[in-house]
Amino acid sequence: MENNREVLHQLNNRSRLLFRPWLLASIPFIATVSLYPPNSRMFAGLASNPLLVESFNIGMMASSLVLSVILVVYSFKNQSWPRFGFRALATATAGYVLAQTGFVVSLTLGDASPVLTGCLGAVSGACFIAISLAWIALFSMDFRNVMFYGALICAASSLLTWILSLCPPLIVVITVPLLVLIGAGTPAFLEKAGKHHRHDARRDFSQSPSPDSLQDSSQNCLQGLSKPPETLDSTQVNGFMGSLRNLLSVIWLPFIGFLVCVFIVNVLELRVGDLINTESISALLAAVLVVVLTLVRRKTSLVILVDKLIIPACVAVSLVLHSFPEESPLFVIGAASILAPLLFLSIFTLSSLVVMARAGEFPLPFIFGATFFMVNMVSLLGTAFAVALASSEVNVGTLLWVLICLYFAVVIGNLGYSSWHRDVHVRDPQYTGEDNAKDAQLLGALQRRHMEELAQEHGLTSREREIFEYMSRGHGSAFIARNLFISTNTARTHIRNIYRKLGVRSREELLMAIDGKGAAKNK
Repeated sequence: MENNREVLHQLNNRSRLLFRPWLLASIPFIATVSLYPPNSRMFAGLASNPLLVESFNIGMMASSLVLSVILVVYSFKNQSWPRFGFRALATATAGYVLAQTGFVVSLTLGDASPVLTGCLGAVSGACFIAISLAWIALFSMDFRNVMFYGALICAASSLLTWILSLCPPLIVVITVPLLVLIGAGTPAFLEKAGKHHRHDARRDFSQSPSPDSLQDSSQNCLQGLSKPPETLDSTQVNGFMGSLRNLLSVIWLPFIGFLVCVFIVNVLELRVGDLINTESISALLAAVLVVVLTLVRRKTSLVILVDKLIIPACVAVSLVLHSFPEESPLFVIGAASILAPLLFLSIFTLSSLVVMARAGEFPLPFIFGATFFMVNMVSLLGTAFAVALASSEVNVGTLLWVLICLYFAVVIGNLGYSSWHRDVHVRDPQYTGEDNAKDAQLLGALQRRHMEELAQEHGLTSREREIFEYMSRGHGSAFIARNLFISTNTARTHIRNIYRKLGVRSREELLMAIDGKGAAKNK
């Protein structure tokens, strides 16, 4: 992330925590998704035939993969998302609830057919994609809020799965359909009720987009954009791919950690003793860390703090704890929390992707269609790896620890490289890159206030305010496009609109307008 420091400003979070109680209804939805290995193991405890769970998961994974590819291809060629209203959500909810209920009931029947559960899985997978996109759209908030609610939901869903795995089969069979109905039906209920997010109208110039834009973003994701889809021309495709490369350059390291976590939980069930579920404990620890970071007042950006301190610290703690003898209490603590750093990275990654989708440069189905595709592929790879090693004498736990250490080595290596790269650029007098643009220092509080007043007086939109701040630092359209994940043409259009609204014709006149605002207030 060091070479994309301005992206951190977009992900920085200074807004207050929002009250969104309906987001907690996603807890039963996540806790009953059979594709998630801990949930799958819970269902396996009910099954009279283990093949029933496997066939259901294969059917669900196959349909999810197909729809993920369709989403990615369609979203790449179309900038807008077709209408996704109540009827579609209600149909998806009905199909998902019936498929999941039939699956749970079939697990308790001794003569159930794997073909039947495979078909139920295919229906469930198709409906799961639609419901998941609706849930993701409801999380359209700033980075701090997405991280906060994501942590709560991660911890609560893991605990719920753990509790269900300890319950008698009859209670699970009765409870799961109810949980599925609540989790899958909430987006459709909110759509039917016309419930819109209410946001505080007060905002700081350095905060995320305006409350109105947040409401519009969530509403558009659930109800669809009013205009018809537009096919990208060659220029837009180039800009889209350039923005995608910049997105990946920022998110690649935590995203790999997320995929490593998915692979590990598909290969092996991690437990310490008979009752201690490592996945649930790790989820709780990761959630506690996220909540503390979002609630504590700090001067450093949350993203910088995570990238430069939290991740390396988690890596160091994990390595130290696993260096003790296997029978020692510290080793047991390390074993019970082995997934905590990776789950923390998973929450961080998914929250970042939600914020990127909310920015509007990438369609939400494109980002999460690609994410669903990669997660399903890694899950298939992990399942195949587990089957291949099941009959061998290889210690799977040791192999997974080697994999985790390899990823930790990449994290430490990236941190060292970014520090070296920055140091070389700072020391090299010939370096004239855009990172050293002429007004790269942070704006002072007084100048920021003058800019906010100008933006309010001349009716700048939330996106124009972000670009206005970059322009005041001396950055050009190419730099702004790269770091806000927008095409260069889009950045130039916003800059022209800012010039027109402020009545200026150049960068110098724009800076003079800011200085003039300050001089007028001093008088």
